[in-house]
Amino acid sequence: VEAEISINGSPAGSNRAHVDPAEAARIAAELLAAVGERLEPGDRIICGSLVQVPVAPGDEVVAALGELGEARVRVR
Repeated sequence: VEAEISINGSPAGSNRAHVDPAEAARIAAELLAAVGERLEPGDRIICGSLVQVPVAPGDEVVAALGELGEARVRVR
């Protein structure tokens, strides 16, 4: 996965990492089972951050994750 972060429309950082979806799902399922929960069809798993950048109140942050799509948030 190639992750590219922009803040307020300006590039802020990027990183590339190998992600094994089956391994991520297995680990998430084990952690959830330990607290009496389980994965359901359609659940999404967020496995941590590939890029860490400082943000401030009012910033609009966009994480572009290639074929996985984008996540967008405004920091309050």
